[in-house]
Amino acid sequence: MPSADTETLYLKSVNRTVDQYRVDLRDLRAGKLSLENKDFDTGKHTTAGEYKLTDEAYAKLLNKLSDQKFATTTPALRQNILTFFQSPAAPIWDKKKPEENAKTLRNLEALKALQIDQVASR
Repeated sequence: MPSADTETLYLKSVNRTVDQYRVDLRDLRAGKLSLENKDFDTGKHTTAGEYKLTDEAYAKLLNKLSDQKFATTTPALRQNILTFFQSPAAPIWDKKKPEENAKTLRNLEALKALQIDQVASR
């Protein structure tokens, strides 16, 4: 059983979360919601290799955007994806899925090239 102090800390944490959620919903309705790309557990910026499900979500997003030739990809989203994948040493690749890894790497290179092409065409 948790101690009384631990239970109090937990309840305060839940209450802060609910309060922040209300603020976020209000901001969303007002069209001014801005969420930072942070790990909710650590409070640090999200990085590749930190959490497997995040790595998979970024790879899936990148692959879907590539399927659309990056037509709906904003400059901010491009930069976010490139920043996420910037650490080549990050342990994000599932050894059991070499074909998916290769596809993601190809699509990442295509996204990098697209950004270079856009800058060159200005």
